[in-house]
Amino acid sequence: AEAETEHDGDRSYTPMMAKLEPKVFDKHGWVYERKLDGYRAIGYTGKNAKLISRNGIDFSENYKTIIDELKVIEQSAVLDGELVVEDKNGRSRFQDIQNYANKNTPGLKYYVFDLLKLNGHDLRGMELLKRKELLKAIVLPLNSKKIIYNEHVEDKGTTLFKQAQKEGWEG
Repeated sequence: AEAETEHDGDRSYTPMMAKLEPKVFDKHGWVYERKLDGYRAIGYTGKNAKLISRNGIDFSENYKTIIDELKVIEQSAVLDGELVVEDKNGRSRFQDIQNYANKNTPGLKYYVFDLLKLNGHDLRGMELLKRKELLKAIVLPLNSKKIIYNEHVEDKGTTLFKQAQKEGWEG
């Protein structure tokens, strides 16, 4: 698991981290998501949009096409997600995002999976599934090919794992 802290003024954002388990399981109350192979980034929306890495590095200059789409979002929000470069089969490889360097590659995407702040309200104390519903309501109307809501599966980890095996996902 990775630890992540990002800053918004004096406030630091520590998003939820994935928990490593020795085997896949189904359990009520658990949320399972596709593991992505890229750079974890906190996204800030609006006219001052930016992307900040887990180490506090400003990614904004390198991923201008994502920044342009974050600027379109009218709500003031702090998003948690993963920057990836996908091939024509929808697979991401870490070396592709490492070698991206602001190329205008059509495979660049920002998969978002959590909403940390919305219109000045810190949402980290809110239940994850409620934050994800708010995030979905912000992202889906964009109809973006670059900013993607990362779907999840509730309770059925083995189902998602089988899909990951079938489709050759990361991890």
